[in-house]
Amino acid sequence: MNNVVITINNKNTNRSVNNNATVSDVVNEILSENIYADQIISQISVNGKALNINEEDSILPSRVGQFESIDFRLQSNIDLAFEALQSCNAYIDNIIAQITELTAAYQECRVEDSNQLFAEVIEITDLFIQLVSRIQKTLRAHLQENWEKPRSVSQLEIHLLSILKAIVPAKEKNDLIMLCDLLEYELVDNLKQWKIKALPELKSLRQACDSITPSN
Repeated sequence: MNNVVITINNKNTNRSVNNNATVSDVVNEILSENIYADQIISQISVNGKALNINEEDSILPSRVGQFESIDFRLQSNIDLAFEALQSCNAYIDNIIAQITELTAAYQECRVEDSNQLFAEVIEITDLFIQLVSRIQKTLRAHLQENWEKPRSVSQLEIHLLSILKAIVPAKEKNDLIMLCDLLEYELVDNLKQWKIKALPELKSLRQACDSITPSN
């Protein structure tokens, strides 16, 4: 067996590890240390190769001694929240592209395509709402009494939920004029406003978050 080199964020920890220990044992040991209390392992690399989620799951029971090196990428919840914020613009662009395809399907009377696309638009919009909610929850937990929800976020959340609420009866009544109007104008405009107003305001909280040292 090799004397495996364990690194964290590509930095040598001079950690003494029993070669018979499993990768899962090392993960638990690292996360039990106070210095990493507010962090999670977001990536595992073995022998220089970054693993995907399935590979990570399968390697956890493996003995570390069979590898030359293992690197654990650790990130705090707040770092992950801001990474997610950075991805929101692309997420919104994807929803808008789906809406454009959906309204085209309605206009061309492609019933089967429109039903499938409608379900997809509702699903990914709901996932966007959940993502933004989780980001805010992380920010609120980190900032605590310094947290104040941006006004634009509150307004756009209320408007977005009201649009989705109006879409349901329009769909049930097969009112395609109302449905396309809600999708193509109301929903798209709301999503664009997230990119222009709400997301930049949430991103502007980065400095306030960085000024707070988490308590262990």
